[in-house]
Amino acid sequence: MQVEWIRGGRRVLATVAAGAIALSALTACAPEPEIAAPDDLTTQTEEETAWPDLEQETPKVTELPADFPEAFPVPADAEIYDAGSRDAATWFVVLKAADAQSAEALWSQVIADGNFEVTEAAETVEGGTSAILTSDKASVSAMTLPREDGTVLMNYDISVFTLTP
Repeated sequence: MQVEWIRGGRRVLATVAAGAIALSALTACAPEPEIAAPDDLTTQTEEETAWPDLEQETPKVTELPADFPEAFPVPADAEIYDAGSRDAATWFVVLKAADAQSAEALWSQVIADGNFEVTEAAETVEGGTSAILTSDKASVSAMTLPREDGTVLMNYDISVFTLTP
């Protein structure tokens, strides 16, 4: 009798296993249910997907800000192409020279007038110069950019050293 019970149990076990395999095979082939996305997530306007107009140039400020640091003396005859402040301790100024010779003279004058030491000087891909200018009062990231029309822009990012109380 025990032998019959064991054989019967095996049959039941084999039947259950076959049913489980068949059920998993059927559910694996079932298509995924479609979930509708809300319209506000899928709808984009042309304005949202358009690239910004890269040809439009931002307006330039040709005067130094009132709080521009004395630690960076701008020569009186220099043409200011753009200027501004980034926060309470950093400013930028872009000077424009008519040609490479004038740019070299202006670059040297800025270094001399500010008592700057030049470090990390290197030639840029565009044929200009980049350098770090340091003095007791400021640190300046400087770069010249020769342009196709022969003019040269000189960009100076200025950080002033301040004493905290």
